[in-house]
Amino acid sequence: MRFLEQLFKSAGKITAVKTSSGEMKFDQNEIEDVILDHFSEVFSASPVPNNIHEDTASQVKQSLESLDQLLDDSEADAPETNKYEDIVCAPYTFTELEDTLQELPNNKASGYDRINNELLKNSGSTAKRMLLIFLNKIMEEGSVPECLNHGKCMLIHKVESREPLIIIKNTQLQGGDTMTPMNYRPITIPSNILRLITLRLSKRMSSIVEENNLLGMEQFGFRRGRSTIDAAYLLNTLMHKTRSNR
Repeated sequence: MRFLEQLFKSAGKITAVKTSSGEMKFDQNEIEDVILDHFSEVFSASPVPNNIHEDTASQVKQSLESLDQLLDDSEADAPETNKYEDIVCAPYTFTELEDTLQELPNNKASGYDRINNELLKNSGSTAKRMLLIFLNKIMEEGSVPECLNHGKCMLIHKVESREPLIIIKNTQLQGGDTMTPMNYRPITIPSNILRLITLRLSKRMSSIVEENNLLGMEQFGFRRGRSTIDAAYLLNTLMHKTRSNR
């Protein structure tokens, strides 16, 4: 296990990439430029693919415009206050903060500010009270400080089944070309301080929707005690019964 950890840790750094023209780059600055150009192009692309029929593209564009208009109308018609807002946005208590801190996992990556979970969990009472004041100020103002809006972006290699990435003791691990930027997906690691806000909001909103039955029975994903595997099992069972009754 230690050998595997060291292997994948050393394999985490991209030492070479191919450009769109197939040219190899080995300099770290050039590698970063190639990757940045690739993802800048991906995220700035049109929401409508260029390789689909013109009529279909027009329909997709109209649907997106209609959706934007619908969202704008719903926001305009929405009441100024929500009856659940006071519950969701209520100030943190010191006990709540302590409980949330203890739930944070150890040995996890830190964000751009390099503040890890262990530092937050093992801070003294004075530091935690200052953190409590800071978090409640964010909740009160409804605004996240600019320093917490910076995340650390990391690239995760996409695992595929076309070609082996590496073979260890007759165990084949699959992966695409590790030198091609399109075979990576970026993830952003936010500040662990910001996670204290999002984790708490998520807990309170989940409690509200479950206690007030605001989600349909067909909603399986992102719900405690439910899994999309259950939905797949139910669908498979219904299909099997339907075929049997023919």
